[in-house]
Amino acid sequence: LAQAANAALGQNTQAMAGVLQPFLDAPAKEQFEEMWAEHILALFDYARGHSIKDAAVREHAREESVEYEVELADYFVAQSQERLDRQAAQSAVHDHAEHLLANADAYAAGRYATAAQGYRESASHSYDFGVTLARALMPAATTAPLDTASVRLRSELTRLLGEHAALVTALTRSAAGD
Repeated sequence: LAQAANAALGQNTQAMAGVLQPFLDAPAKEQFEEMWAEHILALFDYARGHSIKDAAVREHAREESVEYEVELADYFVAQSQERLDRQAAQSAVHDHAEHLLANADAYAAGRYATAAQGYRESASHSYDFGVTLARALMPAATTAPLDTASVRLRSELTRLLGEHAALVTALTRSAAGD
């Protein structure tokens, strides 16, 4: 399962970089892929620390996650040519990572309802941050359509249907496994 999930996250990282490609040069796209992969690895190691019951592994992974938070926020600010507020970017990336770490803590402690609610909040926050990034990375002259009713409807349906797919997948996995 871990290998399959890792492969899917790798594909997701490449897809995200592909979406960003029109607004990034090749070195910036590669830098994003590397930083995002490191971010995912730190989160995986944190969860692994829970599975092997090793607080030192979790603490090291948390420290790595904090380091990547700062790097990712700085990266997004730089790529937006400073249109994205540094403090807002750092806060959003930090909140994203903290949601994921807290979800791992809740799941490891058997607080599945808390973990599921945390997933929903994390997914919603991540989606909102994606909208903020899109506005900051796109040239200002091209962002006006993002405020139209049809784009907002499509965006919100995409968010909710994406959440639905992930929640149904979690539900079927829980029914099929322990």
